[in-house]
Amino acid sequence: MTLLIAGIRRKKGTFICVVLLTAIVVSMIASMNSVKDNYYKGMDNALTKLEAGEVQCFIRSESLTDEIRQKLEGSKLVSDVKYISAISAGKATVGEETTNNSHFLMRMREGISLFNDELNGLTEDTPVLTSGEIYLPYGLRQVLSCKVGDKITYSVIDKKYTFVVKGFVQEPTQGATNIGWKQVFISDEDFDKIYRETKPLETQDAFIDVTCVIIHQAEDSELSIAKFQRQLNLETKIVTTAFGTLNKYQSVHYTTLMTDVVMGIVQAFVICLFVVMLVVMGHSIGTEIEIDYVDLGVLKAQGFVREQIRLVMGLQYLLAESVGAILGVIFSVPLERAISALCIEITAIMPTSGFSVGKALMCVLILLAVSGLLIIVKTGKIAAISPVRAISGGRDVIYWSSRIRFPIAKKLLAASVAVRQFTSEKKRYIATLFIIAILTFCMITVNLTGNLLSSREAMEAMGLISVNVELGHKDGIVEGRFDEAEAIIEEYSDIIRKCDTYRCYASVNGENYMCESYSDPSVMTRTLKGREIRYDNEILITQIVADALEVGIGDEVTVAYGEDEAKFIVAGLYQ
Repeated sequence: MTLLIAGIRRKKGTFICVVLLTAIVVSMIASMNSVKDNYYKGMDNALTKLEAGEVQCFIRSESLTDEIRQKLEGSKLVSDVKYISAISAGKATVGEETTNNSHFLMRMREGISLFNDELNGLTEDTPVLTSGEIYLPYGLRQVLSCKVGDKITYSVIDKKYTFVVKGFVQEPTQGATNIGWKQVFISDEDFDKIYRETKPLETQDAFIDVTCVIIHQAEDSELSIAKFQRQLNLETKIVTTAFGTLNKYQSVHYTTLMTDVVMGIVQAFVICLFVVMLVVMGHSIGTEIEIDYVDLGVLKAQGFVREQIRLVMGLQYLLAESVGAILGVIFSVPLERAISALCIEITAIMPTSGFSVGKALMCVLILLAVSGLLIIVKTGKIAAISPVRAISGGRDVIYWSSRIRFPIAKKLLAASVAVRQFTSEKKRYIATLFIIAILTFCMITVNLTGNLLSSREAMEAMGLISVNVELGHKDGIVEGRFDEAEAIIEEYSDIIRKCDTYRCYASVNGENYMCESYSDPSVMTRTLKGREIRYDNEILITQIVADALEVGIGDEVTVAYGEDEAKFIVAGLYQ
């Protein structure tokens, strides 16, 4: 114990360094794990309270035939089916902010929770809406830059309806910022009025009468959600008939996607920091053994065995890590709360409050185990220490022990001594360079990542097609209008390349996906595996679709849209 205390006092700089590094590593890892667990628990609680079901289909009410209803309700795979009426609205505007994603106006549903005025918790009761009021999912708060009391205007076919934002609610299936479709809630009176006024204006291309079909999987069904959805579609054609489908796995995946990515980046940085800490410890132990060679030899002569000396030296660092781990766990609690508060803006989910004790302890144990292994390896040199040599004056030359002996010059004394010192103790300086390199790499990477995420190259790397001008049509193609637009563009710049695209939700092997077709398939440049499309019967899919459908390159898939159906060969996987 005397040697341990003396060692800590002599090496207090290294002790404090290890304490701080350990505290940073543990606090970041523990807080990130707690944030992730709390959001998954919060998401699960919200879905359970809403009775969201495993599959949610949006279908034109006139397409929801009695036959489909009977097949759904009679399926052995299904335990319960709910039908919720909705009105499909187009553009939503708040001040100067606009979104053209589809929003579904609904009557208020059971299980929808209201955020409090401070937006840091949920209220126990949700006040009933009156005419002219609306509840928006929390994810729209950031998208439309709106607050309670603002006015929001929805376009429903050719009519506009304005509401006052009464509050923000937790809608777990589509409420996240990065999910385009949204469910918004209005009063019964407003719902009936809008339906009555816009239903006669419906056409084949512009419709408002929608039914949200919520399907619960039978408890005795052992199918995964993806397989359940596919099998259900084979029996009922509900997914093929619907214009949009979202299952529970997809809701959780997209809601937590951004937080998972950010946490993954932070955890990777923390791992680099842990490597730095190990390098510091290894360098410090090696240096301590060399410098204290005489003292360690004297200890051996006094009867201290090798294991005792190694234990004392190891306890110095393990004790420092233990202190750092305790501080890290303490710091991780407020850090978790701060990060969770920031993530609400993206997920639109109120996380549970709690600390992942088990994962924090596992992190600490792994850290101590790896450090202990490093200490065992680095202190192995103690076995070679000779008490006789230590007593007789120590090792042969410790300092300036390099074979490359640069001369020390009188005129350039400082510079020559610096060079001589570097060549004599290369390992020490290499370790220092390694630490600086890792930290510099992390800082530069963070800055580059921030700049890259807003660049055209990043968009293309993630699979988006970056263009200068994009033209679309609302009410069917008008002959000559696109030619006229191209002529105007060419007054300012030559058109290097153009491509016509069409997007729609279609069924692929029973799964409902957003599908895109291109007049020039070569624009899909981010093929990860396989090759680009060359023939009309070929298709590219993403890795997540391949995993869900359990298909690969060369397999055949069936794509259905309405009454039409065709088979395609998977030519490759794209980003």
